[in-house]
Amino acid sequence: MRKLIDATASGDLSEVGRLIASGTDVSAVNQERATLSATAALSIELVEAEDALFVKYSGQNDWQPAYIEIDPEVWVLRAGVNHDLGGAVTFDVWHDRVIRFPLPCPLLAEDANNVLETVAPLASRIAAGHKVRWDGNNMVGYLSEESAEACDALRHYLGSSNLTGDLDAWEAGDYIANCSDGDLELFDGIEDIELVRIAKCLVEDARGERIVIIGGADAMVRALEFRRNDLARSLRM
Repeated sequence: MRKLIDATASGDLSEVGRLIASGTDVSAVNQERATLSATAALSIELVEAEDALFVKYSGQNDWQPAYIEIDPEVWVLRAGVNHDLGGAVTFDVWHDRVIRFPLPCPLLAEDANNVLETVAPLASRIAAGHKVRWDGNNMVGYLSEESAEACDALRHYLGSSNLTGDLDAWEAGDYIANCSDGDLELFDGIEDIELVRIAKCLVEDARGERIVIIGGADAMVRALEFRRNDLARSLRM
């Protein structure tokens, strides 16, 4: 049975098919999950880095989609980001073995963790009624009627609640965009060590305004370097 669970998780269809053909009982996998649901609470993987759910690639205007997901096989609830530019999802999400719910916007770690704790009871109901079956081609996840109702309730909560939290998140360049070079203490030839000092002060000032700078002081240093180089070019024209 453990081999079937592992093959299912990895998406190894040939191995899944071989195990089923050899007599491995899919119902045993579901029974193991049912036993787990009756004896253990859903485990929450907390978001650690404050800006972990804020991902934007070069040339993009929008953040990559953030989500929360339930992995019934390991009895885990977590939040994450879809890093694929085209929006593709993993094999287990596509076949509903992992159940994913999009967040309306990226959240800072504290806010995301609050959401995870809030929806944990619904997530437990969803996981408890989740079964995996072989449909002839793939191992596919199915929900009981009660679990499907819990899914609808969770989607409604995520879609109708104000999930922006108490803090705002800004990119470093946007935060200093309306500041003059004088306001930023920038001058042609300023040393890197001074840029680091200024960057740290700006990040602290932003936090006092309830703003988190995405990427922290390192991102602010890069934004200041860009401004310094732009200033140098303008003086040499």
